[in-house]
Amino acid sequence: MICRLEEISQKLGLPLQGDGNCLISTIAPLATAKPGAISFCDKGKYRNHLKKTQASAVILSVEDVALCPTNALIAEHPYLAFAKALELFSSEKTRPPHIHPTAIIEKNCIIPNTVYIGP
Repeated sequence: MICRLEEISQKLGLPLQGDGNCLISTIAPLATAKPGAISFCDKGKYRNHLKKTQASAVILSVEDVALCPTNALIAEHPYLAFAKALELFSSEKTRPPHIHPTAIIEKNCIIPNTVYIGP
């Protein structure tokens, strides 16, 4: 899933500081986040990582906004808001069980009836 930060802001009901057109494609921990990722900083925890993060956006409290070097979504409860962001990214629809006719599968393989094997 790739979406604009403004869309995430609206879906979570959080004020946005920065570029709403910034594209977010993944979620990552603050210390290891790369451009395209959204992360969070809660109640001052991990502030040392906040100053150095490469995340494209961070969900954080109003107290930490001044330390944020990137786009921010401001939340009263950053951890809870981050959990809701996780739901947005994990709600992508899964594919129905299917084995594509061109798939090459060994004769003695046992494959559950819930898998999708595409071309």
